[in-house]
Amino acid sequence: MPDNPLKGKGGNLTRCNQMLTYFQKNCNTLDVTFIFSMDWDEESEQAFNLKYPDLNIKIFQFKMS
Repeated sequence: MPDNPLKGKGGNLTRCNQMLTYFQKNCNTLDVTFIFSMDWDEESEQAFNLKYPDLNIKIFQFKMS
């Protein structure tokens, strides 16, 4: 997912948050690692971990040339 689902209210971000909520509610049967690539800072990562504590997160910073 290239966008930060915690920033903004677009339809794609709303749907992403719905999926993350589903994964969080079913964390006993699911092992989820969510991969993001842009627009993340330490504050966003902490907010994600508070909202979805049982989901793994990997953030890759891509450099545009």
